[in-house]
Order: sequence, then C-alpha cells, then structure tokens
Amino acid sequence: MSDFFDIDSYLNRIGLPAPTDEQRYQDGLILLRDIMAAHSRTIPFENLDIVLKRNLPVSLESMELEAKMVAGGRGGYCFENNLLLCFALRALGF
Repeated sequence: MSDFFDIDSYLNRIGLPAPTDEQRYQDGLILLRDIMAAHSRTIPFENLDIVLKRNLPVSLESMELEAKMVAGGRGGYCFENNLLLCFALRALGF
C-alpha cells in the first residue's frame, strides 16, 4: 500500500475543511465523528460494476481508491469505503 494519501482532496470530496492541529489534538473525538458522518453522507456504497457486468478488477491501493472514489466522485464496495476512510484517518494522525 502506498504511504501517500491526498487528504486535502478527500476532505474536499466529503465537504469538510482541513482541521487545524488544535482540532486534531484537542477535539479529536469531535473531528472523528464529523469525518465519519461526512464520509457516510457523501461516499455511498456502490456495486454498479457488478450490476453492469463490467468485471473490473478491484484494487485496494490508496491511489486507485482515491482515483475512483475521490477524484472520480463514485462510491465503492463496503471494503473500499472502509479502507478509504482508514487511509484518511491515518493521514490525519488517528
């Protein structure tokens, strides 16, 4: 897995501003709640590739998940959604 994650693009996709260091450390639980709610609200579960019989390979690499779900504006399977959220939380220091 790649160590690079474009946290600014992810936060823009879910409609949140970049947190300050103070928010990260003093309001961590509130920040976590806000990120989880915004992610759930804006990046849906999606299985269109299966329904449309596209037979596309599923990648769990951070850059490919970003390309699909952040830059591409799509949703993802449950494991893609959870892993994208995991990459974002790690990038924010959780």
